[in-house]
Amino acid sequence: ESHEADVSEDGRFVVFSSAASNLAADDANAATDVFLRDRLTGTTRRISRMMNGGEASCGGAQPRITPDGRYIVFGGCNLLLGPQWWGQVGFQIFRYDRLAGQLQVVSLDSNGVICSSYCSMPSISDDGDVVAYIYSAGMDGVRLVVRRISTGATQVANPPLGGGAPSGFVDNAQISGNGRFVLFTDSASNLVAGDTNGVKDVFAYAVGTGTVTRVSVDAAAAQLNQPSRLLGVSRDGTRVLMASGEAVCPSTTLRLHNRVSGEITCIGDDLPDHEFFNYLTDSAALSGSGDRVAFGTSTFSWSGAVTARAALLYDHTNQQVHRVTPATLNGDVGQLRLGANGDFLVFTSTASTLVPNDGNQGIRDAFIAERLTDDTLFADG
Repeated sequence: ESHEADVSEDGRFVVFSSAASNLAADDANAATDVFLRDRLTGTTRRISRMMNGGEASCGGAQPRITPDGRYIVFGGCNLLLGPQWWGQVGFQIFRYDRLAGQLQVVSLDSNGVICSSYCSMPSISDDGDVVAYIYSAGMDGVRLVVRRISTGATQVANPPLGGGAPSGFVDNAQISGNGRFVLFTDSASNLVAGDTNGVKDVFAYAVGTGTVTRVSVDAAAAQLNQPSRLLGVSRDGTRVLMASGEAVCPSTTLRLHNRVSGEITCIGDDLPDHEFFNYLTDSAALSGSGDRVAFGTSTFSWSGAVTARAALLYDHTNQQVHRVTPATLNGDVGQLRLGANGDFLVFTSTASTLVPNDGNQGIRDAFIAERLTDDTLFADG
């Protein structure tokens, strides 16, 4: 199966993880690896190899690509560092330079010491220089780390008030395209003053000033009583896509929050054919431009049976919702990611009816949808 796809701004390059062994030559490790697909040349290469180019018995996952398609970050096992790391348990963050064909480790502290346990969920700035990732730091809690590769400077992006360890855990993070903000979900109550709701909130860390602010608030800037989850952030860090159980929006849990103006946009109030649906809240994405939101839906019958699944696109410029996939699929839709300008959407699905000659029904594949007009999209596989 294939998972966790991401796409360059022009749609040429797609990265994804897969356990398949027949996507690239000499893939004999029987592990999940990270692959780079060039849609112009029709070639696929495996990039989760050892830094010396050799094959490791383990691979990688969670890839993210820069808009220009040059840099890819992903999480990979310690053995990718080299054969001398055989038997050493751990997970590092790596950056692959497509032009140079070189792999380097990113999960280092300011002294150049690698991550001592498990580092995961990387994201990367548009220029490829700033990387954010989550570090499981043992007794010091789960830390959110930001590293500028060009200078080696490393910061902790979820610092508690007054020092010490966070009182909760960060479980999702994304860096803005300009590299100035890191947005994240955290259950800690000691990151900002007045956090007394006892639930997960969405926060923003300003890389330049080192300050943390809470983003998951209502229109009056009051804290919410239900948990929130980060789903996306715009290139400039202004617009944040979140899912929340709070009744901020009357008929949806998905909302777009403008951190500067305080405007809250409820996504999905107007749907094609006036469908009734439930959001797949872990399957939504925001374009780097901040004006397009892709999200997955499930439609239920009155008996509770799933009757249809779809991926939809909301355009904030005209406040319209467009269909990406057919109204009825024979599989699910998930792991959505939009390109920086919102013209391309990658996602995974177990459906076999999205493209011709898909003979592996029930196996999760990665697909790409290309925007043709304001009203029509198609999936080309």
